[in-house]
Amino acid sequence: MKGQSRHLLLVMFLVVLSMHSTAIAQQYTYAPTNPGCNGQWINGDCWDITYPDPSCTVSNSYPPGASTCHTEIIINDDLSRLTSISFPGNTDIYINDGASLTFGNNVTIDDDKTMNVVFEEPMSTLTIGGNLTVNDQATFSLTGDTDRLPSDPTSNFSNIGNVKIDGTGTIAIDANAGMDIEGNLDIHTPSNNSADFALIDVDGIFNTTSIIVRGNSHLVFEVAENSTVIASEPEGTLEMNGNSSMTFIGDYNEPGGDEDGDSIVEVGGNIDTNGSGALITADDATIYTCYEFPSGISTEEFREGQFFEGECSILPVIWLDFSAEFDPTTGYAKLHWSTAKEWESSHFEIERVHASLDSFQIVGQLTAKGWSDQPSSYSYYDKIDTFLIDKLHYRIKQVDFDETHTYTKVIALTIPINAKNTWTAYPNPSTGQLFLLRPKHFSGTIQEISVRLYSPATSNEIGHLKLPAQQIIPIYSLMSKAPLGLLILEINWDDKTEHIKILHQ
Repeated sequence: MKGQSRHLLLVMFLVVLSMHSTAIAQQYTYAPTNPGCNGQWINGDCWDITYPDPSCTVSNSYPPGASTCHTEIIINDDLSRLTSISFPGNTDIYINDGASLTFGNNVTIDDDKTMNVVFEEPMSTLTIGGNLTVNDQATFSLTGDTDRLPSDPTSNFSNIGNVKIDGTGTIAIDANAGMDIEGNLDIHTPSNNSADFALIDVDGIFNTTSIIVRGNSHLVFEVAENSTVIASEPEGTLEMNGNSSMTFIGDYNEPGGDEDGDSIVEVGGNIDTNGSGALITADDATIYTCYEFPSGISTEEFREGQFFEGECSILPVIWLDFSAEFDPTTGYAKLHWSTAKEWESSHFEIERVHASLDSFQIVGQLTAKGWSDQPSSYSYYDKIDTFLIDKLHYRIKQVDFDETHTYTKVIALTIPINAKNTWTAYPNPSTGQLFLLRPKHFSGTIQEISVRLYSPATSNEIGHLKLPAQQIIPIYSLMSKAPLGLLILEINWDDKTEHIKILHQ
């Protein structure tokens, strides 16, 4: 089976390579500010259109173009289409600038055609409210933001109502993208030959509520070691009908891969069969199921592949993003994170560390949604202590109901310079008394400061002092020597200097 799937991917690669070597016949750029544009996909005024290959006949004034043409669609702003749409030609869709493209109904990719969706910026998304149908030998691929670091959460998602692969179609998800199917993944490849299979190649995130493999149909998952594959959620079903097969293949045949069974698949839903002769294979992959296989489904293990039946290991959450920002006007750090899905999620613990990364402390806690099949967002405001240096590190600990837990990545938060090192002189204007108020965010390791008072008109120094770096510092002894008018107070500490204008009345 592995060799067969590799052969199919090679054929796919040659097809895609051939497609990209052909000139793009039609290029559409969504331009919502064009005169006459009403924000509708089907309005020709909303598109800037070029025809790089004039030999291809143009059948309309808006995407997707003629069936024989290779079409490129560029989306730089949020856009929706409410009605169903078919893509009869090879199509590349680029979603930029954090934009969201929403198809409110069904999307169909015709036989032998390819749709490549490329997310070129973080937070760009694709939503298909109805069914995505990938027909025989067609391909639907997702490519995420290439600037994403491996430690960053995936933010480029395709959220789809249901997916049907009709024939030997392919879905490919790269390491920077994710697909979330709200309903069913339906596989219909009627053939007595297991070489005729639908393929789902996952390097990123794949999640579906349920899977249905029809009778005499065959499905192959190729699962990278660092991917997340949830082949049915706890409230869903994995249904294998008569003489069907499902094969999970690890990365042993990939460059740098090995036969270690470290490609992980989670099966959270109930496992059912209608008929007999169904087969599930773990080939260099480890499969965790929340339920045991019924008698009508047999299993096979190859190359360190293994099954753990009834040992539910499904991830309690799928993380989307995690960020932090500091508000110098309030002294609070705002932490924001979101999840795509949650199962049995109890709460989140907010953890912070000042200097080293081995001594995180819990600074707050928020209750989780528990169970949710929709994206959920959370925010927490952390009051920053007075004696902080210039950088904090945060992470979020997610705890589920049985007290198992996962962590987000660790993110650094830098306190802005103008929030750390702003001294306050008061009262100002001054009639003789003057105090310095230490910055709110000031290192407790600094014991002493020096101050110098001088006239900007003559640059003559009026006096200078070395003083303890306490919270409120009296400096009116310098003011007793100062002339009336505008003065400059210079503060020096820790190789830093700040100047404050003082009006002496």
